[in-house]
Amino acid sequence: MAAPMESMIEKLLNNSFQKYAVQRSGDLQLQSFVKVIETNKLLLKRDDEGSNDIVGYIHQCLNNSKQRYEGLILLGVLVKQSSTAIFQKNAVTWLKLLLNILQSHCPPPVHQACCKLLSQVIDHSDSFSDVSREVTSTFIPQLLPLLLTCEPGCLSAALTCVSMCIRKYPGPVGPFKAKLQTLVEQKLANGKNYEELYECFALLASCGSGGNLGIKHTEAWSELAEGVLASLHETLSCMYSDVDMGSGSSCTGKPLAGLPPIDFSHNDRVVALFKRWCSLTKCMQALLREDFNAVARVPADDILNIIFHCLSVNTNMLMSRPTSERSLLASFSQDVHIHALYLLQQLITLCGRNLIPQGVMIVSVLTQELSWSHSEGDGHDQHYGCLREVVFETLTVWIKALDACSSVKSGETTLVKEIIHDCLPYTYTLKMTSGLSTGSKTDKMTSGQGSRKGHKGKGYHEISQGISTQRKSQPLANHSLVKAALEALYWMLTTSGWEFSQKSLQSVQEFVIRSLLALHQAPLGSLPAPYADPSCRRGLYRVLSACVTSTHANVPPPVQVALGLFSAGLRDKHADVSSYCMEAMRLCEVLIHPRVPCLKGPVVCEILIQISESHQEPTVSDIINKSGNQAHSSLETKNGYSDASSEFTGNEVAIAGITAGNIACYGGYFEREGATNKEGKRKRVGEDNDNTESAKKIHAENNMKEEESEPDSGTEDEVDASDEDNDSSDIEFTVHKIDSNENQEGNVPVEMNTVVVADKAHSNTMSDEDDKEMVDNALNVVHQERSEEQTEPNPEAKKEITDILSSFVDAGPDSD
Repeated sequence: MAAPMESMIEKLLNNSFQKYAVQRSGDLQLQSFVKVIETNKLLLKRDDEGSNDIVGYIHQCLNNSKQRYEGLILLGVLVKQSSTAIFQKNAVTWLKLLLNILQSHCPPPVHQACCKLLSQVIDHSDSFSDVSREVTSTFIPQLLPLLLTCEPGCLSAALTCVSMCIRKYPGPVGPFKAKLQTLVEQKLANGKNYEELYECFALLASCGSGGNLGIKHTEAWSELAEGVLASLHETLSCMYSDVDMGSGSSCTGKPLAGLPPIDFSHNDRVVALFKRWCSLTKCMQALLREDFNAVARVPADDILNIIFHCLSVNTNMLMSRPTSERSLLASFSQDVHIHALYLLQQLITLCGRNLIPQGVMIVSVLTQELSWSHSEGDGHDQHYGCLREVVFETLTVWIKALDACSSVKSGETTLVKEIIHDCLPYTYTLKMTSGLSTGSKTDKMTSGQGSRKGHKGKGYHEISQGISTQRKSQPLANHSLVKAALEALYWMLTTSGWEFSQKSLQSVQEFVIRSLLALHQAPLGSLPAPYADPSCRRGLYRVLSACVTSTHANVPPPVQVALGLFSAGLRDKHADVSSYCMEAMRLCEVLIHPRVPCLKGPVVCEILIQISESHQEPTVSDIINKSGNQAHSSLETKNGYSDASSEFTGNEVAIAGITAGNIACYGGYFEREGATNKEGKRKRVGEDNDNTESAKKIHAENNMKEEESEPDSGTEDEVDASDEDNDSSDIEFTVHKIDSNENQEGNVPVEMNTVVVADKAHSNTMSDEDDKEMVDNALNVVHQERSEEQTEPNPEAKKEITDILSSFVDAGPDSD
């Protein structure tokens, strides 16, 4: 399949190229030919021989002054899609041809396209040693003088090419650093606003050799940063010279030498200061944003002092004593603060958690900005909407960078209040007023001797204005502001919602639920401003999701209400909103009804004693040390009584193993170490010295029951052998203490303690009544089968076991 596809592409390229080369003025023009190549990637997998025709045609166009722009367009497509072999073979040739175009007199669009192509070729040239060597030794010394003296119309493209040269070949650019810095500072002084200009300024510190461990680059970066800070301080002092600010901030560095001082007698002094402030803040942002190949010390405290100094003066302060200059500065105040906040965002992004000591001050400054810029929208864009949007963006960057260390708790009340104020859906209200009830005596006197006609006319006029629904509104008013505010609120709840006050969190939940209900009840196509924008509706649902997932000690999450709101949000006509509601619904459903346990669930701790492989019986102290003060489960007896209770009393102990301590279980009746009969043999507890026939009968019956329940288990020896090999089996016993008075009706052999073995699998489903019934059944069976008088158990055995059982702490749920 690959071969036919390549053949088809080959034919398509040949046909298109031949038609274009022969009939350039025909139907297939330059842009159409370029679009065909870019869409189908016709040059992507062409080998060296297959591209000779189009490469030769491009070289021919570049050498012809009338076809240079056409050749530059085609060369740009070829550089993007060319293979390694084609680029390595023709890179030096392309650089020389482009350099010749820069040296010739061509229109500005040709020079701009040439500079952009030079940037692309230089970007790939450092991967090839022979091309890199040619660029370093020959090409850059000839290129940079041409770029520094280019026409003003080509300055942006030329600075882009200079920046690429600094990034890829900083050493050869070193001799031109002084001229380049002078050019950049002159353009900054003239108020040129190029992003490429600020990028090139930030890269000046990387020009030339770095020295040992990049020490020269570090010194150059620090020098540039100090110069920009000093210039910012000087500009800000001149801008706020008419405002009583006290001491303000101080800076010890020298301003940039290429920036001339501002003439105070100039009529446009405020405008010039504002332009310089904007340019210098962007330069500092570029310094903080650009990657640096050496270690540099960031003057964070000095930058924060300048930012705080700038934000300390607002429009209200300037207009408290209005003058012509103050009024002009007040008109620029919002933009001055916006550039300061952008600088603060870049500093937060770079320094991150290093700014934790200044966290309270940063939050306080942002809160102060929201307080003085508070205004009413009334269905239209707010007066300080752009400034408040940037404040919320800065707050979001701050919270993301510092997480729970952001100190938003210090300004929580004001932040929540301002966010809710900006994000409330705007609704119109009808007010009916009457002039008869609200008029002063002066109004009555001036209305024509207090005549009733004047009052009636005035009241009717106010009523007609109150009930009018003809209003001019903007459905998307403040949508960017609301989006930024909701994003900030979402991150506040996500990172610090657990430390919000109860009142603040309840107000947020009330605002979100009421707003969403208002949106769901609004007529189709007439959503209140600004929630006609889908990004605002999605942001509101995100805040509701944060309210559900945030944990608070006193405010429960509105999970059930959120499910209904998310379900209604599935009907939203915008896919982004409905898809997010679907995700949020799944989250709420998992919180309410968790499907399955997690892959690595919590480990349930149980005290289990492994079966001993040897036949040596452990001592009583070993049982006490291993079992502990609380018993946790019970197992089945060999007699077949498996309905034992899992609820334990204080006289229970979990014993693991067939031979557990001095008490052992064999086929349903028990023996104690040290109790012997007259012949010197070991006797069972409660066994008569002269008669053991009943015990043998019980033992035989129990063996028959075991054989019937396990017909394929084999002999007893084989079972014992298999049990010894299985080291992972865990057996537990429960010892129930039975009072001796309850056993005097029959000749029960065990008066002090009866060992009852219960199945662990059924232990979690038993109750106290089942437990008592099981014990009674066991006693009745023993009473019926043992009709002969039994002797009293050994008093020493009774005393020892009773002491053991009484030493355990009563931990059962039904214990007294």
